[in-house]
Amino acid sequence: MSGRLIEIFLPDSEIPTYRHGRIANRAIQAVTAARSELNRLTSEEAGRGGLYLLVNDDEESGVSVYVGRSENVAARLADHNRGSNVIDGDGAPADFSRVIVFFGDDWQTVAHLMWLEAKLIEAMRAVSWVTVLNKRQEQAPNLNPAQASIATEVFEDIRLLMPVLGLDVLERISPSIKTSHQQADENGQERESPEGESFELDFAGIHANIVVDGDRFIALSGSGFSLNEADALQSSYKHLRSRLLTDGGVSRSGEGAVLSKDVEFRSASAVGSTLTGQPLQALDRIVRSRDKQSLRQWLAAKTPTV
Repeated sequence: MSGRLIEIFLPDSEIPTYRHGRIANRAIQAVTAARSELNRLTSEEAGRGGLYLLVNDDEESGVSVYVGRSENVAARLADHNRGSNVIDGDGAPADFSRVIVFFGDDWQTVAHLMWLEAKLIEAMRAVSWVTVLNKRQEQAPNLNPAQASIATEVFEDIRLLMPVLGLDVLERISPSIKTSHQQADENGQERESPEGESFELDFAGIHANIVVDGDRFIALSGSGFSLNEADALQSSYKHLRSRLLTDGGVSRSGEGAVLSKDVEFRSASAVGSTLTGQPLQALDRIVRSRDKQSLRQWLAAKTPTV
């Protein structure tokens, strides 16, 4: 693919959270704003058909996103801002911190918007640390070849724009994880394992193999998963556990359960609490496989001293 020029414009240099982005010579544009800045969106940016994302960020458990479409995005966002959580009967969140709106020419037919909405929901549901709040399973409509070509190009443009607008969820889908060695799966077949330092967690009868790669904590397929859940567990971890149980991310194994796929987390506490079903400060519980050094000690040794 040839290079693309992405332009970012700050309408007000004192409000960096309100940003406008576009790809040069492309039909798509985007704008992001904090919820408190929705009144700054212009009719050119939001008073037309397009796609929008309602976003909430959680440093521990990840990001929650609601994907929506409308023939008048500004009016729809006003509904959301008033706190309605029954728009379209799809559980749109009353609580969100920021929005991203995608708009442009040549791709705003209802069929295009429905196709893009469905594909965005599908792609983001593949990212373990993203909670997609849409309740319905949208089906992408069949497009004719010309429509499909336009929609596919727009989807790729959206994927490129999202990181520069502060949402890199489609840049970190698990298939892009680099691999370095082979590991046997539960059937004894060799499979690729994510690159990084190998760690283990043993707590309350749960054993997990974890790869740490930068700011990613990847619990490997076959790691234990407790079916018991403490009332005190953080609600975002409860939601993630529920999603893993319902989307096939967890499979029964004897009297317990294990992960049926590699799952990426944003922190040690997130991986430990989600797998064990208990609030867990996991930095001292997770140890490096080859020498049993705690994750806390390992991270401290990697941090440069001034």
